[in-house]
Amino acid sequence: MTTGKIVLGALMVAIGSVFLGAEYFKNYFFVPLADIWVPALIIIIAGMLPALLIVFGSILIWGELEEKKAEKQIVKIERKFGVKKRKGRGR
Repeated sequence: MTTGKIVLGALMVAIGSVFLGAEYFKNYFFVPLADIWVPALIIIIAGMLPALLIVFGSILIWGELEEKKAEKQIVKIERKFGVKKRKGRGR
């Protein structure tokens, strides 16, 4: 299913590129789409970028804090049951 997702993503990128270029569609539509969509896309990306950085940064921080909390709980349980730390996973 991974290859299906890759193909779908590539198709979406290709269709988006065609619409942004809009050279082919200029003959069929009265409004030049590229003249409107490219500046609008730049404005949207510029407006969303700070918010996305804050959201993704917050998610990274939250994930790391949850990982540290889980590690502390694992160490606590290991001490409770007297489990010795293994140096490696050799069999």
